[in-house]
Amino acid sequence: SSNVTEDTLYSLLQQSLEAMNVSPDIEAANSVKVVLNRAFIKTLGSNMVATVVLNVKYKPDYADEYSPATTFRGQSMNVNASVSEKESNQIAIDAMKTAIDDATKRIKSSLLHNCSDALGEIEAV
Repeated sequence: SSNVTEDTLYSLLQQSLEAMNVSPDIEAANSVKVVLNRAFIKTLGSNMVATVVLNVKYKPDYADEYSPATTFRGQSMNVNASVSEKESNQIAIDAMKTAIDDATKRIKSSLLHNCSDALGEIEAV
């Protein structure tokens, strides 16, 4: 069975957010809180489906409070032929990375829509 550790999940999520200039290490007018709600992998026949669910709250620079949570889902499917357990684990990690990237792209699109000046950097908290 394929496993992706919790540390790997959080690392993949952080990398994906930082790739779109969302980081706890920057000072920015707009803020976002991202919570990893669920992440799971299902094997369906010879396919591996990775799904991630993130809850996100925004705080544009003009707001005093964070918005209500919005749920973003990312998913990926990989064809998983007969491979070794080591290869299966790497495929699972790659699938989860693709699912996380899918969800964070949706977050960025929503940020650009909800935070008028979100084209720059966003402070993750």
